[in-house]
Amino acid sequence: MQAQAEFWDAWTNVDFLIAPAAPDTALEGQQTGDPRYIIPFTALGGPIATLPVGLAPSGLPLGLMLCGKPGSDVARLADALQLAKAIEMPRLQNASGLSSRPSKQKLR
Repeated sequence: MQAQAEFWDAWTNVDFLIAPAAPDTALEGQQTGDPRYIIPFTALGGPIATLPVGLAPSGLPLGLMLCGKPGSDVARLADALQLAKAIEMPRLQNASGLSSRPSKQKLR
């Protein structure tokens, strides 16, 4: 408990931390990331949301974790949903052949 308090006290002005969910692509058969990356944050007592952020050249997913302070579950869920929407839109556009980069064409 003391280590949890000391860790989160050092991040007083931070709402959440973003960290990789795994050192590379998702491990086969795992949906939430590499346990070696997740367990330390689980031990710190806060909520964790794992989000896909893209695909590696192999086609396997890459992910990140959004990690919050203990008791911030509802707020972190809202942050994760907002971040997921921001990430998903460009990925869907790319899958449909549309560019996720801003167009240089002027709208009339």
